[in-house]
Amino acid sequence: MGMALPILKQNFVLNDIPENWIIDCSDPYPNCDGEVDYCGVCNGNGSDDIGCGCFEAAPIQYCYDADGDELGAGSFIYFCAADVLDSWVPDCSDLEPFCETNDTDDCDVCGGDNSSCYGCTDESAWNYCIDCTIEDGTCIFTPEEFNYSQSTAQAFYFVIGADILDVTLNENEDWIGVFNGDVCVGSRPWEGSHTSAPAMGVDGSEWTTGYLQNGDYPTFKIFDASENTYFETEAINIYLQDQFSFSEYNGWEELEIYEIERLRAEFLIV
Repeated sequence: MGMALPILKQNFVLNDIPENWIIDCSDPYPNCDGEVDYCGVCNGNGSDDIGCGCFEAAPIQYCYDADGDELGAGSFIYFCAADVLDSWVPDCSDLEPFCETNDTDDCDVCGGDNSSCYGCTDESAWNYCIDCTIEDGTCIFTPEEFNYSQSTAQAFYFVIGADILDVTLNENEDWIGVFNGDVCVGSRPWEGSHTSAPAMGVDGSEWTTGYLQNGDYPTFKIFDASENTYFETEAINIYLQDQFSFSEYNGWEELEIYEIERLRAEFLIV
């Protein structure tokens, strides 16, 4: 558009009218010699409206921002700047559209540390993780001589300390086994002080034949994983753990909880 001309009026004698002066003074666009478009541009033909109104920027692509990180994803829609809906953004590069921090872990958890799906995926392992999908190399396998069957008749021995020739056991590597004679009735990897070793009793099923009965005194063995070796042990100070105190130990009883002060391994099983 050009500068608008001022509207001038002047009286002339009819036969003495200068050039370009006319009687009709109603021209609303005195500086345009053609049509003025809806944008007010002389002979503009509306070309100054490219989709969002006169002299406004053209519409651009917007994508939906589902997680509020100012990045969008998915199908795009064109919006004019004045019409953009909430949560729609011009940057459509979000590779993790449902994670605001954009650090989804291998378990598909936003901001996770992989702990929810990493674990032991071998079903034959003692610590098999049914919900884990990624193997992390932590599988623990029961020593061959420490395999046993579950029973509905159970008791537990909490081992405070355990060692082989005064060397403390390695956690989640060495094992404690509970025996009735030559029959393994329970086992557990050493998990540190107060490791709970299960001790199964006879419940009438065929797979608990030879298991413990009330009054039996189980023995304990240690498996040294580093040497692949089994040791006999001496159980030092076993107590029956009552609700508020410790009582004299009179052998295994179903559903009881015991505490062993120390398992000391000195004799190699040959």
